[in-house]
Amino acid sequence: MEDKKKDQNCDDNDDDSTPLEKTVLDQFTADMLQGCLEVLTGMPGTVFKACDVLSVVAQRNGEEWKENTMMHVLKQVRCCVLSLLTAKIGQ
Repeated sequence: MEDKKKDQNCDDNDDDSTPLEKTVLDQFTADMLQGCLEVLTGMPGTVFKACDVLSVVAQRNGEEWKENTMMHVLKQVRCCVLSLLTAKIGQ
């Protein structure tokens, strides 16, 4: 019974039902792609969680954000591939 009271008190103290401001969410989503890529570099096992986050943000931000983000990723991949090809040809 006492544990139940502790849980209820804990829930009351930790419950912050104030939604984040739109500007806070916008700033987070603007910077989150690079953050996800850095986390994936260090911890490849997080790929599914990173995809979940990207999916939710893409839903929130819409088609234009999704297209811009995909173009950014494709440009990065292209640069990496060209760099590898240049290094291979130079050998």
